[in-house]
Amino acid sequence: MDTSDGSKVAGTAFTLVLHILQVGERACTPLPGATVDIWHCDAAGIYSDIAAEGTTGKNFLRGYQVTNRGGIVKFTTVLPGWYQGRTVHTHVKVQTTGTDGNPYEFTSQIYFTEEFKAAYRRVHRNADGLTAAPSPGNPGARASFSCARRERRTCGSSGRRRRR
Repeated sequence: MDTSDGSKVAGTAFTLVLHILQVGERACTPLPGATVDIWHCDAAGIYSDIAAEGTTGKNFLRGYQVTNRGGIVKFTTVLPGWYQGRTVHTHVKVQTTGTDGNPYEFTSQIYFTEEFKAAYRRVHRNADGLTAAPSPGNPGARASFSCARRERRTCGSSGRRRRR
């Protein structure tokens, strides 16, 4: 839906479930309370609120949620399209506060599998590990993707910080 005017965005319904994790010493654990933003173009490859697209003031296919205790958010949207020079993708930004009280932010893109893109007659390749594999859902399609945050920690008696 376009929250600027209440209109419905055309396209195939798509549910995207994101699992946001904290990287620990021995295991990954759910990261509750993280703010997760997603945004993507519509089925025709058009983004909202872009002057060159003629969509200034429009607000479609953009949203955020806060992860639950299990580190999960679930977005209901439509399958993104593509535009010249880019493969099918969804942007994601995760924002949280570390145990040291400092803000952390991670921004990336989620790409779709070759099989999925072939169905959309696409042939671009994507970085391994950043692909989602949509499957039939009710309604439309559904995909699940995991993101993990690695926090900086003070190590040793020197007080130097290193990334783990």
